[in-house]
Amino acid sequence: MSIEKTDAIVLKTVDFMESSLVLTVYTRDLGKVRGLAKGARRLKNPFETSLDLLASIKLTFIKKNSDALDLFTEAKLARRFRPNRRNLRGLYAGYYVAELLDSMTEDYDPDSELWRLTDLTLASLAKRGRVGSRIFAFEAFLLDAFGEFPSVRNCVECGQELPLDRVDNLERKIWFENDRGGVVCRDCLAKKRTLGLVPTTIGALKALESARDAARNMLLYNVGGSV
Repeated sequence: MSIEKTDAIVLKTVDFMESSLVLTVYTRDLGKVRGLAKGARRLKNPFETSLDLLASIKLTFIKKNSDALDLFTEAKLARRFRPNRRNLRGLYAGYYVAELLDSMTEDYDPDSELWRLTDLTLASLAKRGRVGSRIFAFEAFLLDAFGEFPSVRNCVECGQELPLDRVDNLERKIWFENDRGGVVCRDCLAKKRTLGLVPTTIGALKALESARDAARNMLLYNVGGSV
C-alpha cells in the first residue's frame, strides 16, 4: 500500500452502504482510479462536500496493491462544476465528457495532457456558448491520444498525400475507408470495391483537423475559452 496525493476530477459516484460512496475519478498523476470514500455521506466527513460529480479536487488516497478498491481518505475542493440554469447544454456536455473518460480509459493509465484538457474543457463548458465546438475538440483529442485519429491527408492504401489545401471547393467528395480509418486516393479507389467506403468532403476533414488543433491550443495556452 502507498499514500497518494494528486489532482482529480470526479467522474462517477455510487452510494455504498448507509454513509459511504464508491467513486471513479480521473487523476493527473495516476489516470483513472476507483475507490471507497468511507463516511462521505455523513454531515461531518473528511471530504468537505467536495465529491460532487465533475468537481475538480485535491485527493489523498491509499493505493491498494490488490484488486480491492483504493481507500479515499481526504479531498479538498478546487472547483465545482456548476453551469447556470440557462446552460443545460453545458451541463449535459459535462456529463458526456465524464462518460467518455470512464468508458475509454483504463485504470492506472495516466495521461497528464488528457487530464489537463478535461479540466480546461469542463471549466469552459460551465460558461455559455460554443458547447459543440468544445466537445468536438475534446473528442478529436481523445482519438488522437489513443492512436485512433483517422488519416485525413494521406491515403491509407498507398500513403499518397491528398491535396486538401490546394482545393478550393470544400464540397468536393473524398472517399473514406472505415475499416482502415482514413481517406483513399483516386488511384486506389479505382482498384477497390465500394464495400466499406463512404463519401466525405474536404470541408469535413479540415473541420476534424481543426478540432484536434483547437484542443492542442487549449493545452498550449492553458485557456479553455479559446475553442
